[in-house]
Amino acid sequence: HGLRCKYFGQMPNLELQAATLPVLKQWHQKKMTEMSDGELYLYARQQMVAGGKNNQANQAVLLLNSRKEAEKTLQDRKALLSGQVRIGASETTLHFFLLPCLRNYRRLYPGVSLKVSNGTTPQALAALREGAIDCAILVMRRDYRSILQPQDLIRVVALADFQDIFIAGNDFSVLKDRAVTPEELTAYPFIAMDPGTLTRQCMDDFFLRFHLNVVPDIELVTTDLIVPVAAHNLGIGFVPEPFAARALSEGSVFSIRLTEPVPPRQICLVYRTDLPLSIAAQAFLRLLSVQKTEPVNEAESTARPSSRPPE
Repeated sequence: HGLRCKYFGQMPNLELQAATLPVLKQWHQKKMTEMSDGELYLYARQQMVAGGKNNQANQAVLLLNSRKEAEKTLQDRKALLSGQVRIGASETTLHFFLLPCLRNYRRLYPGVSLKVSNGTTPQALAALREGAIDCAILVMRRDYRSILQPQDLIRVVALADFQDIFIAGNDFSVLKDRAVTPEELTAYPFIAMDPGTLTRQCMDDFFLRFHLNVVPDIELVTTDLIVPVAAHNLGIGFVPEPFAARALSEGSVFSIRLTEPVPPRQICLVYRTDLPLSIAAQAFLRLLSVQKTEPVNEAESTARPSSRPPE
């Protein structure tokens, strides 16, 4: 090592220097791998003081960073052996989007507990604001900002599109196989969700576009009741299309074709940007991004600046 320390910088023979350099490089690397994190940090500082940002100093810093990264990866893996993910979901998203994702997550991380709270979109947003859930999978309109509060620090990521439709039983065959105006439709009895739900609001807003008002004859608490009630010819139902798929294929109800289309809605991931997510929750969000069927359509509440979302 005397050659390395005393004479290497003075050797006139360039060929000898070139031959010796790889040996010294290997020696440095071997010594650095044997150092503790503290020794490696001090070594890097000494090298910088002695010769600026030389190769040895750079290698020491890189090695120290790689150790920290490996330690973080190990901690993240340990975190996914336990923990909990708290998820808010609406009836529609739970039935037709979320269940396969929950199954896949459970297979990947069986030690993580999944707590799913089922409710309406307004209820899930309230739980998110209170910190009672980590994220929510909800049905949202494209102009969703109208249901957010000015102080919300919330990110909304579109996962899939879906369509609401009007349906009726066969006693209403006069409305079948032709285009029906919204005004004509209001002459018939209606089956709808309770006021305060987003599905009901979407139906009301659709008719308001044409300065029409509908007072349903039957108001229901859950969406899945609308189809059987409509199949019994008790009125015109407004329902997300996936709920009516089986009844449509069986012919117990039919879809009413309108002269004016009902605006599509989206299934969205919603989470706060001002609170850090747990490792388990971040893994759930990554799984959702793989499952989504539409390109990411991210938008944030513009009321106040928000922090960077988790990777």
